[in-house]
Amino acid sequence: MMLLSVLVVMVSGVSAFRQLEWNSLDSLPLKFIPHDNQPLTKKLDLCNGLGSPDYSVVYTNKTGNYEVRQYPESHWVTTYSTGIEYDKASRSNFRKLFNYIDGKNVKDEKVTMTCPVIVLVTPGPGPTCTSNFSMSFFVDPAAKAPPASGDKNIQFTTIPAVKVYVRDFPGFANYEKYREEGLSLMSAIGDTSLYHTEFYYTAGYDSPFKLFNRHNEVWFVAK
Repeated sequence: MMLLSVLVVMVSGVSAFRQLEWNSLDSLPLKFIPHDNQPLTKKLDLCNGLGSPDYSVVYTNKTGNYEVRQYPESHWVTTYSTGIEYDKASRSNFRKLFNYIDGKNVKDEKVTMTCPVIVLVTPGPGPTCTSNFSMSFFVDPAAKAPPASGDKNIQFTTIPAVKVYVRDFPGFANYEKYREEGLSLMSAIGDTSLYHTEFYYTAGYDSPFKLFNRHNEVWFVAK
């Protein structure tokens, strides 16, 4: 499953979108309302049968249009790049990972696609500074163990159990759209001390050839 389409620019130690914001946002107070103390564990049906990670919804904010999810530890195949442009880095990283699952690996084996594709974005200190982009495809534990890549720039990584604030949106996603939705998520949460501001994730769920009913997300990792 591709869990990294992941997945917008951040400044170390400040808000993930502060360098894009320019003007301060009005804050809304965060109020947790547990789901009857019984989180719902599920797989997204948005992946059309592709392998995808389980998670539990622990809080839903309908007014702010976001939810808080708990993910168990998960494993990924990841590649990295640095640059200024999110969209350019994403295209380059996706090409490398797609070639890997298409058979460019030590066993010349094809690997089944997963969902979503996530991108970990660690912004540089300003809008014209270099940022780090790590794109990952989910490693489905129900599938055959994936082959080694044979490429030092493609590695297997582990994301520990994590809680994330998630805002989803439809349509085709690019940097500007992730930026807009990220700022909305910041405003809805209100308190930046609740999540890490030095990095964030984007997540994409659809093939570029899918025209309708597309699904994308921005994730902030809770502290």
